Amino acid sequence: MVEQYFNDILARLSSSAVVASFRIVRRGIRDRDGHLRVRCVLTNGDLLELSEYIVLSKEDIQLVDYSFQWQSRVSLIRRWDNTRHHARISTFPAHVHIGTDEHVQESPPMSLGRVLEIIDGEISAC
Repeated sequence: MVEQYFNDILARLSSSAVVASFRIVRRGIRDRDGHLRVRCVLTNGDLLELSEYIVLSKEDIQLVDYSFQWQSRVSLIRRWDNTRHHARISTFPAHVHIGTDEHVQESPPMSLGRVLEIIDGEISAC
């Protein structure tokens, strides 16, 4: 089930209109958990790096830890993550870092699908 989850992510990247290419940096799969890290080049030249750590719990996949970092070649655009270091944020632990000064704001828990939708919307608007 863990391997299939990661295969689904890779298929989503392969079929995304905003992902020009990607490479797997790390893919670790065990019986009940796994970690995937992927670097993507977007169609406009920006970069997206994603990292997900998942655990299989009662036959369901639980996304325990994630980070989706979208950047231009020189600066951060956004990084969504759920690292437990901004307890003052009402959506703790989920949050987003915005821009080069990494201003932190509230964010609902994110998924790769939602991140790709946001990026697609912003790239298409330019």
